[in-house]
Amino acid sequence: MSADNWSNCPNCLKKRKLKKQTHEGLLQQFYGKVSAEEYLEMSRNPKHPKFKNAVPVFEEDTYEEGSLREDYCQGVDDDGVYSVEYHCSCGNCGFQWSYKHTVDDVTSAVQVGERKTGRR
Repeated sequence: MSADNWSNCPNCLKKRKLKKQTHEGLLQQFYGKVSAEEYLEMSRNPKHPKFKNAVPVFEEDTYEEGSLREDYCQGVDDDGVYSVEYHCSCGNCGFQWSYKHTVDDVTSAVQVGERKTGRR
């Protein structure tokens, strides 16, 4: 079965942003204290030896665009029950989220034959 949509995983993006902020924060500690060439090298390499004692240890960036699979459906069944279902999961980090909501007998909300819209 194919997915309804592929999107970017908010959890992966959040982790990537935190990792980048951490790297930039560590890098700022060395501004003006190392040569311009070494600073540039450190900006390109989060695993630079000077970061070893500065904590944290950096992991490889495993971010992948379009790793969030989204599946969803909505509709009214033969009994007049409206339902909406949504599920997403990331093949990269394992993040998952689901939502399901039903409204029983939507036909009782409006008299048969009466048209109810948001317009006047």
